[in-house]
Amino acid sequence: MDITKSYGLDRIWINAEVAERLGIADGDEVILSNTMAEGPIKVKVTERINPTAIYMPSHYGCKSPDQRTAYGVGLNFMGFVPHGTGLWLGHDAGDVGFRAESR
Repeated sequence: MDITKSYGLDRIWINAEVAERLGIADGDEVILSNTMAEGPIKVKVTERINPTAIYMPSHYGCKSPDQRTAYGVGLNFMGFVPHGTGLWLGHDAGDVGFRAESR
């Protein structure tokens, strides 16, 4: 976990041009939200991601203190993803979208 914290691997990644347009700088903490969840997370600003996407690590944000390694680190990715058996194509998958706001 030291490597994760040292290199900021628990952050969301956002495209540099998009971050600039939103007034977000590398290392800023934002509130990431969609219709299912929201929470604070730090940002990694990079050119290495498509402007229409963000990258959010899926292996952090555990809610159980018994999971000592990942507890309290980052956000729980699955809280932002709809669960169910419905067919999710095109516009129907819109709830998976995210919004990042500077704190």
